[in-house]
Amino acid sequence: MLGELARYSLWAAQRRITGWRGSATWRQAHFATAGELRRLFRNAGASAVSARYGLYLPPWDAPALFGRAEAIERLGRPLGALGAAFVVARAEAGSEGATRLRMSDRFACANPYLTADRTSLRGDDLLQ
Repeated sequence: MLGELARYSLWAAQRRITGWRGSATWRQAHFATAGELRRLFRNAGASAVSARYGLYLPPWDAPALFGRAEAIERLGRPLGALGAAFVVARAEAGSEGATRLRMSDRFACANPYLTADRTSLRGDDLLQ
């Protein structure tokens, strides 16, 4: 399972602006679509792959929005990719079974949360 900030979200737009303003992490970030995540898993040898968008709350600290979160989510779901904060993909290992799924180096480098060893999180820019 892999989750990313969705490309067409206010959350991603906010981070793009942070990148334009000088954050090296967000300047290099790549925001995914469901199709891209499915393709990455299939190219890595996965058999069954599914992807889904979710979280339609905007990235604003507004208590009034939190109280209406359920209604906002219900209204947002039919929009699919448009406005969804996250895209999540789930995959099952291919027929070889013994080989472990490996994501491409291109994807690992494009993910702003992963360091060079691809195992630890780097949180220096996450809250900016």
